[in-house]
Parts: sequence; structure tokens; C-alpha cells
Amino acid sequence: MHKFMHSGWHHTFLGITQQHTYWLYKVIDEILNENKVEGIIEIGTGRGALSIFLGLECFQRKLGSLTTIDIVKPEDTDRIFQVLAINFIKGDCFKDLVIPDKPILLFCDGGNKEKEFNYFVSKLKSGSII
Repeated sequence: MHKFMHSGWHHTFLGITQQHTYWLYKVIDEILNENKVEGIIEIGTGRGALSIFLGLECFQRKLGSLTTIDIVKPEDTDRIFQVLAINFIKGDCFKDLVIPDKPILLFCDGGNKEKEFNYFVSKLKSGSII
């Protein structure tokens, strides 16, 4: 096993501290390879490393812009968010997030994943993944 697998899981992606492991990127890639969605929305931007990865997925797969929402804007992401056309919304996902009328991957990673799931599951178009 590689040494980083034993050193904890807070590493960086493009210099931004990750709040997830690299393995999550593989899982997301496989989900997108096996399912047809037309966009991605992320609830809970955090520090922005996962947002950048999801923005790259949107760009490469021609899914339009990633929309990500959080109550706090991540530091040091303005430039990369602009380059990847990531749509950051500073706000409350239950009040400020509009779900598009197309199948999407909705990534619930905010402060209350169970509440997010239960609130948004009925609002998603058929074929969406949450």
C-alpha cells in the first residue's frame, strides 16, 4: 500500500485541503460512467476541492456548469471556479437552490445529509442520482 493511505485522509487537490479521500473521486467517476445525467449539483462546498473535481467532470462530460451551494464561500477558489465556470451560491440549500428539470447527480454533503436527502428526493427528475 502507498504510504499516504496510512497517513490519514486530509490531503490536497490542486493545493486545496480535501475533506474526502481520493477514492471518492473514483466512485463518482464510476457513477457517472454507468449513469446518464445532464448535470451535477453539490450541497456543501466546504473548502472546494470536491467542487473542483466535480467541475472537471462537468467540463469533460459536457454536463454544463457545476452548481455548488454553501453558507460560507471557500477561500482561494475564485480563479479555478471561474475557469471551470463553477456556479457557487452562497446561501441555504433549502431556500436558495433551484433543481433543474433534467436528470442530475445531486451530491448531498452539507451539514445534514439525511434532511437534504429527504427534502430533495421528491424534487428530482426521473433518472437522477442522489
